[in-house]
Amino acid sequence: MDSTRQKKYIKEFMTKKVVAVNPQTTFVELMEVFRNFNFHTIPVVDQNKILVGVVNFEDIMKVFHPQASLIRLLKTIPSAKKEEEIFSEYLLETEISPEDAQRTLVKDLMNTNYVTVDEEADIRDAYMLMKLHKLGRLPVTHNKILVGFITLFDIIVGVLRARGVISE
Repeated sequence: MDSTRQKKYIKEFMTKKVVAVNPQTTFVELMEVFRNFNFHTIPVVDQNKILVGVVNFEDIMKVFHPQASLIRLLKTIPSAKKEEEIFSEYLLETEISPEDAQRTLVKDLMNTNYVTVDEEADIRDAYMLMKLHKLGRLPVTHNKILVGFITLFDIIVGVLRARGVISE
């Protein structure tokens, strides 16, 4: 690594305006957030803004197909149906009621096994974590409090700005 290279902090490149939900958000409310903001991943925070999970589009499939772990197992068998085929069958035949949708909460869907990065970390750290975990975005925290999101696009824009390719 070039020791003369100046550290580029994630907080300089991250998106600071983040839409988040809480664990008690209903499935119906969650779907509105997905629809209104067109995000793929939404952070879940407690009353103190501490990140407690993330919910993404794949997590909402659990409502339509509670055996999601079985689908992942079936994917390892070469002759088994593809996940998309199995999900399509369940999605088109689902009988989720409005009452069930109101009773299903984000805490039942969220993923508590997620990767974060601290806002004081170097932008290269975020890139390496994304590459390692095959992610396009990471929640950014400081003392466990959600302070932003960094995406691969944010990193690309930051690098191009630093090189003078695009302006601020």
